Amino acid sequence: MEFEVRWVDVTQNLLDGVQPVYLLSRPLPAGGARHYGQSEAAREGEFWSLQTPVVGVREVGWSVVRTGDHVRVPVNAYQISPSGPSSVLGFGVQVGVLALASLREQWYGKPRQVILVLGSVVHTLPDPDTVRAYVGLAFRTK
Repeated sequence: MEFEVRWVDVTQNLLDGVQPVYLLSRPLPAGGARHYGQSEAAREGEFWSLQTPVVGVREVGWSVVRTGDHVRVPVNAYQISPSGPSSVLGFGVQVGVLALASLREQWYGKPRQVILVLGSVVHTLPDPDTVRAYVGLAFRTK
């Protein structure tokens, strides 16, 4: 299983009041050739993308993508304590474990790839040991 961390700049989304989203490109077939004259090679892979926060909710929302060029990965806000870069990454892994447990209700198998999307901005909250960080997650299952 591959594990990847992707970073997304959430600054403009936060200024505009729009939820940040990461567009993950689905892979091309082996060899990477995209065009064959008038035809195009289809993208590969099935991806499950976390649509809602996974911490503090009763029901977790998922989206499955089997066609198209991209997977839409919403980046949700979470409060993390204590603050610090290692806490943000550690919390991202915790989100991944909780999400995988939730995904087992929809799909059972071993993911081929885990994509953890982290927002590049972290906000300090009134409690100096607490920050707001932004985390998204997708699993490639085929």
